[in-house]
Order: sequence, then C-alpha cells, then structure tokens
Amino acid sequence: MQNPWEHFRQTPHFVLDMDKPFTAWHDQNKGQFDPAKRIHLELLPEPFLGRHEVPVTLLNLNPGFSPDDQALLPDADFVASLRKNLDQATQPYPFYLLDPRNSGSPGYHWWHRRLRQLIHDVGDDGQRIVAYSILCVELFGYHSQKWDDNFLKAPSGQYALHLAEQALNRGAIVVAMRRKWFGCVSFELGRPLVGPTATATSPAAPTQMKHTQMV
Repeated sequence: MQNPWEHFRQTPHFVLDMDKPFTAWHDQNKGQFDPAKRIHLELLPEPFLGRHEVPVTLLNLNPGFSPDDQALLPDADFVASLRKNLDQATQPYPFYLLDPRNSGSPGYHWWHRRLRQLIHDVGDDGQRIVAYSILCVELFGYHSQKWDDNFLKAPSGQYALHLAEQALNRGAIVVAMRRKWFGCVSFELGRPLVGPTATATSPAAPTQMKHTQMV
C-alpha cells in the first residue's frame, strides 16, 4: 500500500484530500460542540513516528494537542524533521521526537519520559539506537486534545492498519499502547493471527519487549 502522506501539502489546511470530507463533517458535527475533540488542521499531522521496517512497533491512538504545539510552527528544523518522517527520508534520529534538536517540543518530553528507562538500558548511544529501532503508528494521524471513536472513519486510517499488519507479518514486537487497536487488527494476546512469529503485547504487559532486539 502506498504511503499517502508522502510529499504532503506544504501549506495549511493540513489534511489529505481523501480525509477532507470526513474532517469537515467531524468538526461541523462534533468539534464545534466539544472543542477538545476538534481536529487541529493548522498543525502538521503525525500519523507515524520512525522508520517503517523496524524491530519494535508501538500502536497509539492519535497525536494529542497542546497550545505549545502551535509555537513550533515557525521552527524550520522541527518542521523539516517532521516532513522527512512523512516521506520516510533519512535523518539522524528517524524517531524524530527523540532528536535532541527537538527537545523544545511537547512530543519530545512525552516520549522521552516513556522511553527513558529503555534508552538507559540500551547503554551507549541509547537514544539514537532506540530512535532507529522503534516505530509508533497512530490510529488517527491528526492532532486533537481528546479521542473520538468517529476518528476511526477517516480513510487514511487504512494506512495505519497496513503498517500494523506489516509489523506483525515481519515478526516485529508489537505493543498495543491503547486497547482500541484490539478491535482493529487481527491479533490475539501472545500470538497474532497475521504472521507466524510476531509477538503482540497488551498495554498491561509492555515489559515483554527485549532490549536485545533493539540493536
């Protein structure tokens, strides 16, 4: 399946053509009544973080929203790293929210807190190694303060499911960070139904990740 986010548009409204009808419907019928569920199309989407062919894949819901995100819009280096991620272009930290140059972003602090122990356990150059070894796939690629189940109707979500199934097929360690994924992808705890050797872990059991598979 072709990456629909490649060569993404350069100016706001930041939305894929395939998603325009959905986002317009959602904000008219949901977002205007609950601002926390409004889709923030003034921000570049973050449908995935990291290289696609990696040993560990994390399955998350969607990028959150903080007013501090808007302060990054003029940051040319941050926007460049985000766009390289969408295009799957080479960069020093493919999981760009672990790039020290992006330490001013809310996303950097969110991920660094959650991966700090793993980075420490990997050892020398741990942050860069982890950034080369982890992919996070968002079920809905656009920013919002709160999740809404209607986000599952966005056409671009099919690519998220494709990335998750690819990870299972190649035998990656797959960590479902949010239970919503269990209704979207064909795998069961401990043994996926797609792919013979992959390992799926529930949100309650992320410790099954082996550091030896990170390098």
